[in-house]
Amino acid sequence: MVENSYQGVVITNSKNEIIYTNKAFSNITGYSFEEAKGKNPSILKSNYHSKDFYKDMWHKLIHNGHFEGKIYNKRKNGEIYEEIIFIKTIKDENGNISYYFSFFTDLTELKKAQEQASYNIYHDPLTKLINQVGFFEQAQRIIEKNESFAIVYIDLDNFS
Repeated sequence: MVENSYQGVVITNSKNEIIYTNKAFSNITGYSFEEAKGKNPSILKSNYHSKDFYKDMWHKLIHNGHFEGKIYNKRKNGEIYEEIIFIKTIKDENGNISYYFSFFTDLTELKKAQEQASYNIYHDPLTKLINQVGFFEQAQRIIEKNESFAIVYIDLDNFS
């Protein structure tokens, strides 16, 4: 079931050594299971977050049994990407942590789609020039700053 998930899946042992990854993990991170096996998930660390971020993450994992949030990680090729991650502790019958199970979703494509949608709101798809919505927003900002400006209006009939 998790092997064919679009979400990356990582399972580590109690020493936080990777013992399982799925195909999506490899597709997202660029690391094969063979490359990641036995390593700490910190191979993905981007150095974006402070030590306090990770301290808080481990506190939540140990005391609450789970952590979820957004995190910036680094692909094998060095590219930084944002993901939503959920990590759950799996305990044995004595209450000791046996495994950490995590799954994550890469937000790269979602962010690209959002940026494209935002761009499309303010730009003409044919000319890529600012459209009427973008024009009025920029004009409003200029007016609010009391800056001088001039408007040139050109009406092109039968433009194709």
